[in-house]
Amino acid sequence: MAIIRDLWNGLFAVGGAAGASQGPAFLQQYLQRLGGTIDGMKRAAESLEEVPPALIFQINTLTGHEAALREASVLARPFVFAQTLDQRVLDGTLAAFQPAVPLTTEALVYGAIGMLLAILLGGLLAWLLAVLFWRPLTGRRRRHPRAPSRRDRQDRRDDDDRFERGPAPATASGPRLRRDWLPPPGDPYER
Repeated sequence: MAIIRDLWNGLFAVGGAAGASQGPAFLQQYLQRLGGTIDGMKRAAESLEEVPPALIFQINTLTGHEAALREASVLARPFVFAQTLDQRVLDGTLAAFQPAVPLTTEALVYGAIGMLLAILLGGLLAWLLAVLFWRPLTGRRRRHPRAPSRRDRQDRRDDDDRFERGPAPATASGPRLRRDWLPPPGDPYER
């Protein structure tokens, strides 16, 4: 069972680290696409004689979004991204995104966080599966205390009677072993 648990945790750890390490690469491609969108809008605004206020507003919004993403810290960047993302730029980035193996410090931090979160998620999922499907996974039932049988109760009464009567007499086959039997005094390792 330990091998299955280790394999389960390993798969979740590798998957979490690999998935989370893609975050910086995706954000980098998103920022490139966002910058290209802003540049295209600025060129379109320059070619027009009268610039519509909606276009100016959109250029200012996307420029603020880009500045906020570039200025955010490594750990705050996903939250800033989620708060201010542009759906059209996001759709274009998702369509063109190619997974990569980033070797930056930011990717290592994201990978470590993703690995820890995935291990926690895997442990929670394993616990839920064990609670819901214990017998199918292990072939054993959960251990519930059972009521003592009639024979168990009789054996317990017999044991209680023997203790009240004192030590059992020796027989031809030797002394009877009991729960309160102690070895003879003296050190058995002494020569």
